[in-house]
Amino acid sequence: IFHDPAAGHLPDETPVTFTTNLGNVGSKSIVTGTINGIATAILRGNEAAGEAFTSASLDNQTLTATVTITPTTAASSTEKTIGMQSTGIPIAGIGLAILLITAGLILPKRKQ
Repeated sequence: IFHDPAAGHLPDETPVTFTTNLGNVGSKSIVTGTINGIATAILRGNEAAGEAFTSASLDNQTLTATVTITPTTAASSTEKTIGMQSTGIPIAGIGLAILLITAGLILPKRKQ
C-alpha cells in the first residue's frame, strides 16, 4: 500500500494487514507497519500453483489483488552434464607435509 504524503500525513508504523489464500506472506496473514507511507509484504508461492487472492487492509479499507502463481519445473540432469573434478590433496600428502615440518622444528640445526 502506498500513501501520498501530499494528500495527508500517514505516521510511520501505521499497521497494515496483508492476507492471502494461497502461498504465504509470513503466514496466511501478517501485520506490518508503514515507513514513509509504504507497507510491504512478500508473497511466497510455496504451496501450489494457482491464483492467490491477496488483500491489504488499513483503517477499515481493503485493497485486493489476484496474483498468479506459476508452477516451477524441477531441475533435471542430462547425459551431457560435466562431472565434478577431484580437487584437493590426498591425505597421504598432507600427512607427509606435516611430518616434514614437525621434523624440521624438532631436530636441531647442524652447524657448518
